[in-house]
Amino acid sequence: MKMAKKIHDIEKVAMDGVAKIDELEPLLIPDCAILPLKAAKGSKISIYAVASYMEKRGWNLFTGTNPPTLGLCFGEIHEGKVMKEVSERSERASMMMDDEKKYSR
Repeated sequence: MKMAKKIHDIEKVAMDGVAKIDELEPLLIPDCAILPLKAAKGSKISIYAVASYMEKRGWNLFTGTNPPTLGLCFGEIHEGKVMKEVSERSERASMMMDDEKKYSR
């Protein structure tokens, strides 16, 4: 039960961080340790370009289609410092999204 609570807490930090990024939104509210993300309605962002950008910076992600999605996996290793950094850096991610030339569809 402790581990389930930890994963739930990590999920909340991830959801809060994503909420700060106008160009992204969750595909759904997750019930496991994977947060599927998609481009927000009206966004010109390519989710695949975002995934490539993140992978170059050490993230381990997977993508899907119909709709285009990016799967952000998290687990006990992400507890504490790592997820805090994800939340704090969500504004930087939002600024990255503003680079229309590189990340637009």
